[in-house]
Amino acid sequence: TAFATISDMGAAAREGSAGLGMEAVRDSTAALESATREYLLRTRNFMGPYDWIHANVPPDGRVLLLGENRPYYLERPWSAAGNLDGPRVAAYLGGFPDGESLHRGLRAEGITHVLVHKGRVRLEGQPGPAPTMIEREYLLLLPKSAAQALGECLTRRAGAAYEDCAYTVYTLQRGAQ
Repeated sequence: TAFATISDMGAAAREGSAGLGMEAVRDSTAALESATREYLLRTRNFMGPYDWIHANVPPDGRVLLLGENRPYYLERPWSAAGNLDGPRVAAYLGGFPDGESLHRGLRAEGITHVLVHKGRVRLEGQPGPAPTMIEREYLLLLPKSAAQALGECLTRRAGAAYEDCAYTVYTLQRGAQ
């Protein structure tokens, strides 16, 4: 007949036959993935640090995203806040009295790297206009104590491994000082 049966299609696929157009499907899938990636690189600034993470962070590494809530394309385990979770993350970070204890807490949770979206992490109470309703969905407003602990942790117990105009990715040191 002109139509292959389901069992014929399964057998052909197991044998690697291109007779049913499987090669064409693979080619069009690869082309779509390539076009999607090119689009993302042109339109999404998070792809630069994500590419660095994919190339440099081991598969068992874990990334804490601060001020970034779009982890869909991040191909590593991650911890991040969702929309409107800034106060919860700020409270978590503020629960550590200093950078050393924050470092210990992050390492205890398996965090090996911290990605900071610089324009979305701000010190609470800074002069300027209040965040808009939309900005409140993604901003991480840190009280002074949380900003101090985070700053100490990232300057004393981590190193900037990737940086561009919008992001910095830090690698946390292992173990105690």
